[in-house]
Amino acid sequence: MDIDPRHRGYECWAADGGVDVLFSCRGERIGPKPRSCNMGVWWDSDLLRELLDGITISKWDFANARAEPLLTAEGCAANNGSKSNPCLQADILGDWREEVVWRSRDSSELRVYTTPIPAARRQVTLMHDPVYRLGVAWQNVAYNQPPHPGFYMGEGEESFRAVPCYEGCEPAHAAPSSARALLQRPPGRPAGMTAPALGGRI
Repeated sequence: MDIDPRHRGYECWAADGGVDVLFSCRGERIGPKPRSCNMGVWWDSDLLRELLDGITISKWDFANARAEPLLTAEGCAANNGSKSNPCLQADILGDWREEVVWRSRDSSELRVYTTPIPAARRQVTLMHDPVYRLGVAWQNVAYNQPPHPGFYMGEGEESFRAVPCYEGCEPAHAAPSSARALLQRPPGRPAGMTAPALGGRI
């Protein structure tokens, strides 16, 4: 995920292995790594992703190589032991920033947190992107990792491609022939079924 605007592209780092380094997308060593190596969330108004670890969201201060807490969800708990995941992290309320759902410590409530930070940037919601929607689903049916869009969304990117959305069997608006082909019923699939990865009905 993109946490350092001085290097175009996503940065990466590892939890163990004795390597205390943050790498650029080209494999260059660019500085110390964050201590958190868990989830990421678009929380504030820029395109850099924030660190999401346990019940805390932090902004990576790349100049001073430290995480600055933005939110601690008091009274909440994370899941999966050392993985320390929220119940869900996704753009679910329509703004392109992401919400986080945590459970209360006694597991009697689900609490939805959304950013209070206004953003001047206007773009389609992330749930319009089929790759992102699939990533939201895999958080709860497969391996807990943050969802990523099917396009680069980081510092320096000014425009994003429009992603076709589909309702039922018909495109909501004109789609490229390759996208229409994906909606066609493959051999052996019962009538009335469409490709679920593109938002079709089952």
